Amino acid sequence: MQIVHWGLAALCMVIALQANAALIVDIKPSAVQQRAQVSVADISELRGDAREVEQARNILLPARGRVGDIVVYTRNDILKAVLQQAPRLAAQYQMIGASRISVKREGHALSAAEYVSYAKQGLAACLANVAGDIEIRPKGEYGDLLIPLGISQLRSRCGGTELRTAMQITLDIVVDDVVYRSIPVVFEVAVYRPVMRLNRTVEIHSEVTGDMVDLRAANIAGLTSVALNQPEQYMGQWTRRRVEAGAVLQLNDLEKKPDVIAGDLLNVAASVGGVTVQTKAIAERSGFIGQRISAHLARSDERLIVEIFNKGLAIVTSAQMQQ
Repeated sequence: MQIVHWGLAALCMVIALQANAALIVDIKPSAVQQRAQVSVADISELRGDAREVEQARNILLPARGRVGDIVVYTRNDILKAVLQQAPRLAAQYQMIGASRISVKREGHALSAAEYVSYAKQGLAACLANVAGDIEIRPKGEYGDLLIPLGISQLRSRCGGTELRTAMQITLDIVVDDVVYRSIPVVFEVAVYRPVMRLNRTVEIHSEVTGDMVDLRAANIAGLTSVALNQPEQYMGQWTRRRVEAGAVLQLNDLEKKPDVIAGDLLNVAASVGGVTVQTKAIAERSGFIGQRISAHLARSDERLIVEIFNKGLAIVTSAQMQQ
C-alpha cells in the first residue's frame, strides 16, 4: 500500500509539472525484449534533458516470463520502477503514449549438449582431488533451452564434494550479468582405483589375512567408508560384521581385535596371604588389556572377575570371587 501511495503522489506531481517536464516518456504499444531484463528505454522513446534521459535508460522493469512469452507492462509498473530506482525523476517526467505495452521475449537456443558438457566440466573440477580413473555420464534427458539475447555465460556450482554414485551440478545461466535461470544437471559417477576386494565371504569376528583379499580395481563411488588398499590397514583387525565375497574391504568393516577373546584359556594369578597362586580360567567375554572381564575356572564352575594384564594373562582383583 505504501508504494501505491507514493505512486499516486508522484503522479499528482507529474500532472502539476507537465509544462516543465524535463523528461518525456513516450510509451510504445509493443516491443521486443532482447535482453535479460526490460528497461524503460526498451519500451519507450525518451526525450528531454540528456542527463535525465540517461538516468531513465537504466531503470529496469520487473523480470517476467520466459523466452517466447508475451509480457504486459502498465504505466503503473513504470511508475513503481521509477520510484524505487530513481525517485528524483518522479516529479520531472511525463508519460504519454500507450497505457499498456506488450513485450515479446525473444532469444536464442542453448543446446543441451553445450550446457551439459559445461556442467560435466564443473563436476570434474569439483572432483579434482579424488584419486583414480573417473567416469562421468549424464543421468536423464535434457532438452535445448531458449535464453534471452545479450551477453550470456554459464556458471556451475557443486552440490557437495562427497563422492556419490549420483552427483548434481547447478548451472546458472547468466545474461547481461543477471541470472536468467538455474537448472540442476545430474550425473552418474564412477571412480576406479586399486583396492582390497574379498575373494571369499568372511564371517563376523574373523581375522582378515592376506589370502582372503585381492588387490584389483573397483568402483569406490558410493562407499560408506575408506576403501583399504594396504595390508597394514587390516593387520590386527577383525570383521565387525559378515562381509560378502567380492565386496570392497572398507575401514568400517573392521575393528581392533580384542587382546582376549571369549573362550580363550587364561593364566590367572591371585595373591593370597602374600603368596601368588596361579591357575587356569576360561574367558567368558572378549576384552582389551586393562579391562575387567568375567571368567570361570577351567576345572570348575567357579566364576571370577579378572583384569587382563597381557594376552593370555589376567589377575584376579581383590574380593572379586563369585559363586
